[in-house]
Amino acid sequence: MSKLPPFPLLRSSVDLDGHKVEIRALSRAEILQLARFQDDPDAGEDHVLAAGAEIDIDEAREWRRSTPPEIAGLVVDAILELSGLTEGAQKSGGTGDRPG
Repeated sequence: MSKLPPFPLLRSSVDLDGHKVEIRALSRAEILQLARFQDDPDAGEDHVLAAGAEIDIDEAREWRRSTPPEIAGLVVDAILELSGLTEGAQKSGGTGDRPG
């Protein structure tokens, strides 16, 4: 049995013109993986979207490439904010709801 208590990742949703997109914050491991994409921000956004929307990387890539940038940006930015990775994010845990 683990001595570390469970802390579920924050969850929220983004409304895209009446379509509710469920998202979650990135885990620490997923955030650390972002360093791999320093020279490829396009692939980095695919990684953020795939992890945060809980879809596979191919679906994330295709959706981003077939969606207007302002729409895709809303979802990616919401995931980053929920994960505490934006300037305006709260250091104490983001802006979403912790299930439980």
